[in-house]
Amino acid sequence: MRSVCVWSFALFIGLSVGLTDVRRRGVLRLSEEPPETSFLGAYVSIWQNSMIAAYYGDNGFVGAVRVYEIVNGAWMLKQKLTAPDGRPGDNFGWQADIRGTRIIVGAPFKKIDGVKRGKTYLYEKRRDGRWTQVRTWTGIDVQQNDAFGYAVTLGEDEAMVCAEQGLTEDSASRRNGAVYIYGGSGGTWVRKQIMRGQNEQDQFGDDLRYAAGVLVVGAPFAESGTPTNTGAVYIYRKNVATDKYVREARLTRPESFTNDNFGTSNAISPNGRLLLVGSDRGPGPNDVNQGATYIYRYMNQKWQFFQRLGSVDGAAQDRFGYKNVIGPDFLAITAYKHSFGTVAEAGALYIFRENAQGRWIESQKERMQFVHAGDNLGVTMAANNNWLVVGAPRADSDSRNGNTNDTGLNDGALQLFKIWRPKTTVVFLPRLRTLSNIVKYKYSTNTPGRVAIRLTIYRRGTTTNPVLVRQKPATKEEGFDQVFVNGGGLREGTVYDLHLTIRMRSDNRVLLKKVNGAVRYVG
Repeated sequence: MRSVCVWSFALFIGLSVGLTDVRRRGVLRLSEEPPETSFLGAYVSIWQNSMIAAYYGDNGFVGAVRVYEIVNGAWMLKQKLTAPDGRPGDNFGWQADIRGTRIIVGAPFKKIDGVKRGKTYLYEKRRDGRWTQVRTWTGIDVQQNDAFGYAVTLGEDEAMVCAEQGLTEDSASRRNGAVYIYGGSGGTWVRKQIMRGQNEQDQFGDDLRYAAGVLVVGAPFAESGTPTNTGAVYIYRKNVATDKYVREARLTRPESFTNDNFGTSNAISPNGRLLLVGSDRGPGPNDVNQGATYIYRYMNQKWQFFQRLGSVDGAAQDRFGYKNVIGPDFLAITAYKHSFGTVAEAGALYIFRENAQGRWIESQKERMQFVHAGDNLGVTMAANNNWLVVGAPRADSDSRNGNTNDTGLNDGALQLFKIWRPKTTVVFLPRLRTLSNIVKYKYSTNTPGRVAIRLTIYRRGTTTNPVLVRQKPATKEEGFDQVFVNGGGLREGTVYDLHLTIRMRSDNRVLLKKVNGAVRYVG
């Protein structure tokens, strides 16, 4: 019976989609001559093509926030935000968030009437592209040292503000923490709701995250019986009818230890169904304070624990899980005190990717482009579909901004990573109905040197026990190539299926896979 070519690569060209590659792409630093201890990168947030980077140490800890925008494919400084009533010690920019045309900035140590209570500032973008302050909040019942503005985040038309050391409603205990929710637009905003921590020292609201009507509140010192101070995460879902947030779940670490800091840093996917919870002081397999991150999924109307993540090379005091981000097809987790040999506490970034079994596996480890001891890469982190930005607030200038007079310590820096989407096509030449000893193909890729082309030949109708495997690196962006299959155990007259895959050489991820079936070997 004459063999039939089921699929022809001359007609069906494969194109990789949905997979990414994370690459270092430069560093942003303060361009002027700042005093030491500015801490650029103490907090960072991204929304589409806009990014804010806070440095609360600016000008004697008055604090400031930089606004960047993408121009011709690069981040360009557009504006510097400061508080009109800023004073030394305010720490304006302790936390900040950007969403759409709004920016919210916390100054948790701002003095109000001579008492250190905290203040939060709201900015909106004008038609001319400039950002203008439109509103401030100090909290209705905030008292001394409550740290109002310690954590902030934005919803669609809402602003959430944490008073990390806020009192209970009856003022009977301290450091429970409270979260204030405001709604409105422009300069007209009203307080809609207050949520409070259950117990003293909970620090309820220490971390705030919002997505798709879900508010995630971290309480890293919440009690869950014995041991103590294990931490918890509270999840609230918005009731559209009442316009209030209703508690949906209280999550705790599956295996608890004292002072785990469970909930110190969280991340929620845009659809509100995947949650990462950091426990940066939890013990790992190698030692104490190694840290871990926990994955939860929203399934069947409830949150379910799925997987625990840790670094392969983790060590004591690494603080893995200090910051967590959900990328387009990866998870990014930092260990800001990780050391590289004798370079202590430089900080590291770990990338995890999902395998064929649905488990998340460590696939990449990164550090600062110019690594120094004490950089603390990973104190903060943010991402969009195209960029991953990691803050190193204690990185030193060392004249790397071109100004030889600038050798400031702890100026801070932003390590940029481009989220690259490999694009690869391949076509067999000529159409394959019969197979001789040479398989020829044409390919193109935007990742030359980083991908390999693998030809696997199976007996017709099977996908196990391959008869032959050949692999070659794609060293150019495009070209013609060939694979020799003679001597590979192929039998003349036998019909085979040809599988051609293009994989990342670093972690073996499949970018492209096609099948050319029912090809008869003629030798």
